[in-house]
Amino acid sequence: MRELIEDMRRLSGLDPLAEAKAKAGGPPVVVSPDAYLITDSGEYVWTPERVKKAWKDSYAALKRLADDPKYNKLVLMVGVPGAGKSTWIQKNKEPGAIYFDATFTDQRSRRPVIKMGNDGGMDVEAVMMTTPINVCKDRNACRTADRKVPDDVVEKMATRLIGDLPQESEGFSKIRHAQ
Repeated sequence: MRELIEDMRRLSGLDPLAEAKAKAGGPPVVVSPDAYLITDSGEYVWTPERVKKAWKDSYAALKRLADDPKYNKLVLMVGVPGAGKSTWIQKNKEPGAIYFDATFTDQRSRRPVIKMGNDGGMDVEAVMMTTPINVCKDRNACRTADRKVPDDVVEKMATRLIGDLPQESEGFSKIRHAQ
């Protein structure tokens, strides 16, 4: 677990050397607000204030990376908690790509990230996780207590996503579907 936390921090820009490492060769990078919610002791702490700051820090990390010419692709992961977004990233990383790992269940949440990628001259893609809701809930139930999302929240997020699926007209160059 400690290795996973360190990887998330390093790839999300919490490691002071991460930006220098990225500039050295443009390795795939993951930006995730969740990484900013993990304390130094490894505990995941969610409060409205911490979430707001985590998103602000994630946007700042993305802006730094989008300005780096070694990165030419931004991939937004789209799906409810437990859909397999982080696992998909681990199995499908490509050099020169930035992966933004969040739920992005509506256009409002996707808009500023798409804009940053497009403003940076990047191809902006979405990976839409189509994992069945019952599988997402089962996976969520296996998470540690501090990482579980209440089932009713997962259901509301799924409903919001179904009503506002990613569209190329939002600024995506490509939309892939995965489970």
